Amino acid sequence: MKNWKTRISLFLVICLMSTMLLAFTAASASAQPPVYGTNLIWDGAAQVNEGNDVSIAVWAPSGTIGDYYVKWAAEYMNWRPNVKIDVQLQTDDIAEKVILSTQSNTAPEMFFTHNGWTNAIVNTCGMPWTQDVFNLDGIMKDYVGLEQFLYNDNLYYIPYGIMTNGVFYNKTLWADAGLTDADIPQTWDELIEIAKKLTKADDTGYIEVAGFGFNGNQSFLLEALNYNDGLPLFDKDGVPIIDDPIVTKNIQFIKDLYDVHKVSSRDFDTAANTFATGESAMIFNWGWLTYTLQSTAPDLDYGYFQTPVWEADKAYPSYGRNGGDSSLAVSVKVTDPGKIEASFDFLTYLLANDDAVYEFDALLSMYPRKISLRENAELIEQNVVFKVLKDYVDRTVWPGPVPSSYIDINYLTYIIEPIFFEDADIAATLADAQGICTKALEEDGAWFNVERDYIHADEFIK
Repeated sequence: MKNWKTRISLFLVICLMSTMLLAFTAASASAQPPVYGTNLIWDGAAQVNEGNDVSIAVWAPSGTIGDYYVKWAAEYMNWRPNVKIDVQLQTDDIAEKVILSTQSNTAPEMFFTHNGWTNAIVNTCGMPWTQDVFNLDGIMKDYVGLEQFLYNDNLYYIPYGIMTNGVFYNKTLWADAGLTDADIPQTWDELIEIAKKLTKADDTGYIEVAGFGFNGNQSFLLEALNYNDGLPLFDKDGVPIIDDPIVTKNIQFIKDLYDVHKVSSRDFDTAANTFATGESAMIFNWGWLTYTLQSTAPDLDYGYFQTPVWEADKAYPSYGRNGGDSSLAVSVKVTDPGKIEASFDFLTYLLANDDAVYEFDALLSMYPRKISLRENAELIEQNVVFKVLKDYVDRTVWPGPVPSSYIDINYLTYIIEPIFFEDADIAATLADAQGICTKALEEDGAWFNVERDYIHADEFIK
């Protein structure tokens, strides 16, 4: 009897060990290091720094974008346990902080970038992505349009995708007005009529709900209208085009939205804020709106359509300007070979990994530059913005990282504010602003103007 019981116990132990071995084998098989990418390839089984411990710091903005880098750094370290990535979330101006830390030799190994910081990244802070430290040839094949972001024949950062403008609309207010998908406007005349149906005003005429909001985006709306007419931001010599009859015409069109058609109000907050509160039924805005709505109006049911044009069924030189939030950069101050290798390996991981790229693109409604994502019809069609952008995004213009001293300071101060909020004379204001803005751009120094590299630049009228 004892021998029988012993044999049974031994059999059970063997069965248990076999089950554990099979489970371990299955787990090991499922935990095989991944390989990402087509031409730019990240191999999870490769070694970094010969397997020796190495640590790098990454500066990222606090908030959702910072959370993104925290998440993907953790995913990366699962496969590279010898690499420690310390994502440090910043509440201060990262651009200014990176410049100062570079000058004092205290910069982090990697930092978040924006295309508006290009001069500082290229001339002061960033390490070029040369072929000896990064697969430059591979990324150029996997992403579209990166030639515009070659500075001194090198990349220093890339935009994850293409962000541009369009019209967001509140589906609830849309339905309440008796509108359907068939009412999506294609022309400005059609939009104005739809906006009138959506506008709500009290007995005194005070607008309570704007049919079409664009406050805070007047300059971008003006650019889109000018591009429709074939008028670029700058002439072939890089001089701003401001004092021009087309600009005058389009400024008057925007003013009429306030004063003649009465579908918007100067008294309202920014378009993004009034859309979140339900005070604007439609707004003209850039794709980053989807990011802010996650916190300002997470339950808002909204749709998106292309910015209207003057005439339907007609091709236009461009449908507006584009930009795009950008990848991490590697600090020029990194000299340790192990830290350089780890930094570019993490960069490769982020840019070769379709899931990581798509998550960032979707966060800010940037149409993917990564070809494998563009070819994934299911991903494109499931995104409320991408399924519309696909039809016109490559007819938008990246003019280059226009200096903020020109656009954000002088253009807004001497054109947008006096004309739209102080009722200044359009002709006189544009004549004065032409000289002021041209001088401001000259004083800012050389910048990377690539507006003429736009594939349809030959359709510009100037």
